[in-house]
Order: sequence, then structure tokens, then C-alpha cells
Amino acid sequence: MTLQIAYACIRLQDYGLTYATPLPGEEFPAARDCRLTPLHDTLKVKGAVHTQTFGWERPKWFSLDGREEDHSYRRNNVFEVVRDECKAVRERVGLIDLTGFAKYDVTGADAEAFLNRVLANRMPRRDGGIALAHFLSKNGRILGEATVTRISGEHFYLLSAASAELRDLDHLVQQVEAGEQVKIRNTTEERGVIVLAGPKARDVLSGLTEASLENADFPWRTAQQIEIAGVPTLALRINYVGELGWELHPAMADLPALYDAVWAAGEGYGIADFGLYAMNSLRMEKGYRGWGAELTNEVTMFEADMARFYASAKDDFVGKSATENNDAGPLRLVYFEVEAEDADVRGGEPIFLGDECVGVTTSGGYGYAVEKSLGFGYVPPEQAEPGSGDRHRLARRTPSRHGPGRTHLRPGQRAVGQLMAALPDRCEVVVVGGGVIGVSVAYHLAEAGIQDVVLLERKELTSGTTWHAAGLVGQLRTSINMTQLARYTSQLYRGLEEETGQATGYRQCGSISIAATAERFEELKRSASMARVFGLEVKLLSVGEIAEKYPLIQTEDLFGGIHIPSDGYANAVDITQALAKGAKSRGARIFTDTKVEAILRDGDEVTGVRTAEGEIRSKYVVICGGMWSRDLAASVGVNLPLHACEHYYVLFEGVEGLNPELPVLRDYDACTYYKYDAGKLLVGAFEPSAKPWGMEGISEDFCFDEIAGDFDHFEPVLHDAMKRLPALEQAGIQKFFCGPESFTPDVRYHLGEAPQLKNCFVAAGLNSIGLQSAGGVGKVTAEWIRDGRPPVDLWEVDVRRNMPFQGNRQYLQSRVSESLGLLYATHYPFRQYETGRGCA
Repeated sequence: MTLQIAYACIRLQDYGLTYATPLPGEEFPAARDCRLTPLHDTLKVKGAVHTQTFGWERPKWFSLDGREEDHSYRRNNVFEVVRDECKAVRERVGLIDLTGFAKYDVTGADAEAFLNRVLANRMPRRDGGIALAHFLSKNGRILGEATVTRISGEHFYLLSAASAELRDLDHLVQQVEAGEQVKIRNTTEERGVIVLAGPKARDVLSGLTEASLENADFPWRTAQQIEIAGVPTLALRINYVGELGWELHPAMADLPALYDAVWAAGEGYGIADFGLYAMNSLRMEKGYRGWGAELTNEVTMFEADMARFYASAKDDFVGKSATENNDAGPLRLVYFEVEAEDADVRGGEPIFLGDECVGVTTSGGYGYAVEKSLGFGYVPPEQAEPGSGDRHRLARRTPSRHGPGRTHLRPGQRAVGQLMAALPDRCEVVVVGGGVIGVSVAYHLAEAGIQDVVLLERKELTSGTTWHAAGLVGQLRTSINMTQLARYTSQLYRGLEEETGQATGYRQCGSISIAATAERFEELKRSASMARVFGLEVKLLSVGEIAEKYPLIQTEDLFGGIHIPSDGYANAVDITQALAKGAKSRGARIFTDTKVEAILRDGDEVTGVRTAEGEIRSKYVVICGGMWSRDLAASVGVNLPLHACEHYYVLFEGVEGLNPELPVLRDYDACTYYKYDAGKLLVGAFEPSAKPWGMEGISEDFCFDEIAGDFDHFEPVLHDAMKRLPALEQAGIQKFFCGPESFTPDVRYHLGEAPQLKNCFVAAGLNSIGLQSAGGVGKVTAEWIRDGRPPVDLWEVDVRRNMPFQGNRQYLQSRVSESLGLLYATHYPFRQYETGRGCA
């Protein structure tokens, strides 16, 4: 009896399942173990519970205590197990067997041209390059997805979904034209695949190979043939969980030896096996789409928001004319949170707006790191914009007595269905970085009449430091020009929501700065006099007036303060999204998930940038990459001294007497500031001695990330805050936050044209006042580029003030630990820095 006949006979046992309740995760019991990886038995002994995909047995979770899954439409008894697997990957390092991937070698003199014709994205131009590309039907719909690695000039290695192995192979073979020198070979059974992912992945592998795994030597979306524990391995710097990691592709026979070596090396780092359940949760947290769910032959690349992988500049390819001769389609993919108690989206649930069905979910799951139930779905374009205020009812596959779930987009999340153009070959200005500074520069360049502006962001807009900005919008600076730039920023924000239709969270509540020492009060009175000269309304406050305007405060030790009624606060993410919307309405183009790998130059003049998708030639480049800016600038000889530091704040909830009209409060002598924040009170600080961060570099995958804070370091500040606002002693701490922000040696940001490279501009190192400065920084940068000269005297922030020794990493780490704290120190005349001395 052949295997095919045996399989058919055994599967007849499934006849009895026709009327059985089809519960999620439930497996067919018959015709198993048809395709086993060399790790199957090892993983089964370790507790792997397998699922079957196209015959392959693949681990979906690990039963470490012998439990069996209670299948249900609700969260079940493996919920905590999967949580622990996800936590291992996010915090330490995890290992998964994905050998079932479909794999093909495409070779021959015409291999590159063939793949460029068959796939919608451009093929990697360099050996070792990796591209994500899609098969399209003739009518422009998505047939499949492939990860393409260029092994050498005429050799490409393709990976696609396990369940699409023969279909994708057939599609490739059918596309070969007569006389075309292309050979396609199915190598699925020849190579194994394990994925090592997590913040400790590099540490684990580094002890097993002589190859350098550092970012500069092994960048994201590249591949190298290396030896790991003596096993020849094709290592791909990619993964599907959004963490630092590598896909490791050895010969199938070598897979057990490689797995054992990696596992042994990882034991000291807390390595854990994880399965497909955890991988789904991790990919949902990152918003990664899935083939067969979000990507199907019913939608276009634009509907699925995959246009950044659509190379419209290429010559004709399958599906191109149909895609470009039609509109973007009647649907948009959205990424949403679900207000659910104990059941998560699985795909196929209808989405209702009122009593009208407006869409359908495609996939979902619980995000353990964000503690949210997440989902994808397709809805009409008018329902796809975030922040519309509409809530959609989600019909569950559970009895209605349990009540409907409701879905809405994440606050600040860009509309996933937003149409994006293909990456251009050239433009006038490239802006590097999608934080509030970079987006403001793009907005103002477009407003200044420079239409051909392209902004490139390595991950998502605001995903570096902007997303966790406290949101203060103050105006008073130490000079008239800096104050005027900050005043312009406030004026811009006041009208931005009306201009763009995007909510900004801006509120003009005023600010109060208080003095707990006589010297501080002298400084505040001097500041008030300067403010009047600068044209900024300000009022000196008595202790009684402070208590009247801020009833929560304890005033016994105060000398007085100042009040600036036109100060306020805003939501930094919303401000950035509004500026992005305004920039695009003026013709600027914004590309996310597009890392700038290098700045291009010809002699002493900038000529453009290089990304993984190709080069963009431009007359100007503006570096607005935040804490990444120093290293990017240094790669072309530009000195940009800045370094990231840990920056802390705490969110208190249940604060009695709190209201949104309370002024922003700054207590310089206690190093603290206080701001209303969506029903909570945010307490931040600029402690006297800061902690530099990222001394060994910043993870390639850093995106919307927090860092592990030192509560003992922040605790003294917290005690002082509770003395100043006694109501905090009875309030609860909702969030203790620590995130990185970049600081400069003199606590002044870097702006202007780099002296080392003509037409290379910088706007970086904002010293935690990025939101307060973004409008003015964007405006003067745009006018400087347009007119060829700065519009006002900007010497105090001009990048040309920096000395070469200030770019030294050791100097920076020492200096910024002091400079952060000096933001709230008393600014005595002729005060000198104590760190970084004796340099020359």
C-alpha cells in the first residue's frame, strides 16, 4: 500500500468528526507523523505538543508539566504556558523549530531577471541581501509571500509558507518562459531551520562562531554562510517575532547537532523552547501580517498596507498593470485592540458598526508584553482611520449572553490601511528619522515649497523616543531666538488639529515654576525679566498665589514662583501624526520600516542615502535620527556628540483633586516636574547624576521599547515629590517608566549644516525638549535649506560649535551623566562642568 493510499484510508477515520464541535487548536488524530524534522523526537521528549501543517509536525506549545490542552473558544489552560514562552523570547532568548518552511533554490544566468518579473518587490542587489517579496496574480491580488536571499550572483534562496510548498513551486515553474536560463529546485527536505530570537541571541551565538555578529558586520536583513559549533550554516538576520535574532539553516542531517550546541550555549542565558502559539502572539504585538490570513488572493498590496514591498519603479512584473490601472481597492487592513475579557480574535469574526456589518477579522491573539487582545481585520477605508472615535462591535463565535467585544485602533497607531508609494530613486531632500523632529522638518520643508521630500524611518513613526515623551510644551529659553522658536512651536500646535483634522492632545493650561531657595527665586525673577524682553507674558507669583493656582501643593518652604499662562502640554505621538498628515498633504512622502544603512557622498558633498531597498539620490540629507544620529553621522565623518541616558517618570493614579486644567508644575530644587496625563499625574525628573545608556550600542530591533529602570536610583526623587504633593502618598503608582533620551555635552541641541559634509544637515540631541522644540527646529531647518543660510542667529545650537574630542564615547558617557542633571540645576554665572576635563 502506498503512503498516499494509507493516508487516505486513515483519514477516513475523520468522517466521525463531521458533526463534532470544531474547537480552536484541536488536532486530527489520524494520519500523523507523515513528515518529521530531525528534532521531532527530541522536542517531544521536552514536552512539545505538535500541530500538522502540510504533513509537517510542528511544535505549537510545550507542556512542561504534562498537562493536556482544554480546547475552547476562550482562553484555556495553556494561556499561562504560552505567556511564559513569550516572556522568554522578549526578555531572554527562545528557540523554535521551523524546518517546515518551503524552500527553493533559483539559479541561472536569468535568475535575477526572472524573479524581478515574478515578484512585486525588487530583488536584493548585493550577495547576502534579503528582501520580502510577493507573488501577485494577473489581476493584482496577493498569491503568496517569499523571503528572498541572494546567495551569490546567479543563486537565490527562497522561503515561503509550509502550507504553500507545492502551490508556490508550481507557480514559479509555470512562470519560466521559453529560452529563459532559470533552474528551480525544491530544497524543502534538504535544509533544516531553527530560529534563535531574543535580546540574548547574540550572546548565545557569539560563543559558537568566529564570525562577528555585531550590527556593523552582520546587519538586519542580511545573510552569511558561517560555521556555528563547527556546523556549516546559512544564517539569516531576520525573524517573525520582532526581536534580535537569526534564522539558522543547516543541512537537514546537521540540524540536531546545531540545535544541541545552541541549546547548551543558551542555558546560561535562560534559553527556552517556544512554539507556534507564542510566535503568533509575538508577531501580533509587532503588527506582522500573516500569509493566508491578512495576505490572500482577495486583496491587493495596497489594501494590505504592503505597498512598501511593491517596487513600482521596476519594469513590468506579474500583476503590476492590473494593480496600477485600478484604485487601491474597497478595503483597508486595520490593526486593533479588542476590549475582551477572556476570548481573543481568531479570524473570520464579522465586525459591526451599529447594526451594519462593515468588515471581517483575519487573525488575532493576546499580546502578553502589552497586555492587550490584538487583531487584524478588513474594513472600508472610511473606517480605517485611527482616532475617528467610532467603536466597532465584534461578533464572537460564542453565545451572545457573554456580551459582544468591541474593537478600536491603538491610540497613536497609524492607519494600517494607509496607501504608500514605492521608494523613489531620487528626490530633493531625504529626512532620516520619523520622530517628532524629523516629521516636523519634513512638514516645514513641504510648507516652504520644497515638494520632493522623502522621510525614511527605520521602524514606525515615533518608535524611538518620541512615543514616551512626557508632553510638556514650554517656551521660555535663555535667549530671544531660542524663545521665539519655542513660541512658534506652541503657536503651531494650537492650530495643528484644525489644520489636519488629527487630534493632538494640545492644551494651553499654563505653567508654574517654583523656588524653594532664595537663590532659585533670584534666578526665576531674572528669567521673568528676560521673558518680558522676549515678548512672553509672565507673572511673578507669591506663595499664596501658587497655592491658589495649584491646590495640591505644599508651600511651607517656598519663596515664590513664576507663571507663564501660554505654556501647556500635548500628546507627542498625536502631534507627530498630525505633522505627518500635514506633510503628506503638501506632497512629502513618508516611508516606515525603511532603515538608512549609509549616507552617500562624493568628495565633500552629500549625494543621497542607501537603504536595503536601494539607493536614493538627493541634493540634501537631514539627520534627525535621535540617539542613532551620532553613529550614522560618524560613518561619513560628521562629528555629532550626543549620548543616550536613562530618563524616568512615574504615573500616579487616584490623585485627589487632579484635573486637566492644572498648570504644568516645575520644582527645580527637587529636580521634578508634574503634568496632568489622561486622568493620571505624571511625575518626571532630571536627577543630578544621570545614568548613561546604550554604551555598547542600541539593539537593531529597538522599537517602542522601554529599558529596565533602577528604582533605587529614582526613589529619592520620588520621596521629594511626595513631600511637595502630599496627595501622592495616598495615590497608587500606575506605571514606573524608564526610557532612553539623547543628551549633548552642553545641553544644547545640534542644528544646521555639518562642516565636514556639504548639504548634510542635522537636527538631533534635543535633551528631552524635543516636543517643545520640534516646530521651531523644523521651521528654521527648512528655511536654511531653502535659502542657503540660517534665518536667524542660531550659533548657540549650531553643529559647528562642536570640537572633535567631544565625539569620544568615553567623554560623552562621563559628560552626559552631568549635563542631564544641570537642566534643573541653578544656573549660576560662569558655572563650569566638572566632568570631561583635561581633554587638551
